[in-house]
Amino acid sequence: MLKAIGLLCLVLCGGICGFLAANRVRQKQEQLVHLAAFLHELEIRMWCHGGTLQLSEQETYQTFSFLSNTLIAMQQVSFTEAWKTSVQADKELSPDSQQMLCELGEELGISDLYTQKEILERYRSRVQQMEAEQRETSRKKIRLYQSMGLLAGMAVAILLC
Repeated sequence: MLKAIGLLCLVLCGGICGFLAANRVRQKQEQLVHLAAFLHELEIRMWCHGGTLQLSEQETYQTFSFLSNTLIAMQQVSFTEAWKTSVQADKELSPDSQQMLCELGEELGISDLYTQKEILERYRSRVQQMEAEQRETSRKKIRLYQSMGLLAGMAVAILLC
């Protein structure tokens, strides 16, 4: 009886490992959705404030830690440098998102309102495209990781029998 419980725990551990790997894939997709929403909101805020970038410690901006770090760093360096440093330091962002946000930071604040609006629309479109690609990849990988986790747990259980 005790052996059966131990083997069941091994199968469950494998399943949990697969579930955790699948969860990381889901989080990457959700992050891209939040990033697209953030860029849309940033575009609206810039439009409402006459072209000035108004970063504040609001609930929307707390999703990404690089924004609060940008606010702090802006007291000592320029916006572009503060943005780039903060984005690169944010380990929760994927490398693709970091690169895209660094490029965005270099383009913000150097042109008129209409051009900045177009820039934000272009980057939001890129993020939405990245999210669609990630959604397709996620669909495949999530099933794969969950199945592999359970199968690995079963394989270990069978080997120990």
